[in-house]
Amino acid sequence: MTQEIIIDKFSIPNCGYYQVYYTGKRFYFTLIPEFNILKTKYGKSALFYVDDETTDDVNYNKQPFQTIERIINTIVNYVNQSPYQKDVDTIKHFSFTSSTERKDRIYEHYAKRIVERLNGNWSFSNHDGGFCFFLKNDN
Repeated sequence: MTQEIIIDKFSIPNCGYYQVYYTGKRFYFTLIPEFNILKTKYGKSALFYVDDETTDDVNYNKQPFQTIERIINTIVNYVNQSPYQKDVDTIKHFSFTSSTERKDRIYEHYAKRIVERLNGNWSFSNHDGGFCFFLKNDN
């Protein structure tokens, strides 16, 4: 079983907190909404959802561009530092997936920015909301 590594966790006012974690060459971005958001959505059943993570943050997050910028920085820093970290294999490929079709175009824009900021000769491909990044051979 692949170990989940939380590489960033930060709060967003009136929203909740985000986690960026890495497992098995895959990055995940999850939101745990504040209780008042859950209460509005689920009513009295909100307590059952208090620990639930979601990747569908549309209409929750009031700071989406600051959030994605922080996530990009986290990914780029983690991948660029991987060759120098103890107990972390050098990352030569990784992926993430958008949670909604609406996010696909936005994520494609940010995928290009990630490639520009990664050390080495990186590229990416995407299909149906999945974004796969890979280090190209310099041959």
